[in-house]
Amino acid sequence: MLPDAIKFARAVEKYNLMWLEDMLIGDYVPWVNPQAYRELTTSTSTPIHTGEQIYLRHNFKELIETQAVRVIGPIRPILAALPSSNGSPSTPICTRS
Repeated sequence: MLPDAIKFARAVEKYNLMWLEDMLIGDYVPWVNPQAYRELTTSTSTPIHTGEQIYLRHNFKELIETQAVRVIGPIRPILAALPSSNGSPSTPICTRS
């Protein structure tokens, strides 16, 4: 799955997409593979997005701390558990450049 995601991400770089969302199967189970997302993120210039299928806040923590993705879009119920860098509630779409 990861090699296919990398191949696809590289193939669409020329279109300058805002991001590619939920590229790896880990989004559809109760855990995430931050190492795989990090490899995908570092393999392409297109920002990688995930979050809507992640329901456990510790999975967001790993993604953020390892800089595994560039865009995080958690569903609304989880937002209260994800404070921003200044301690205020986070926004639905959080990006890093």
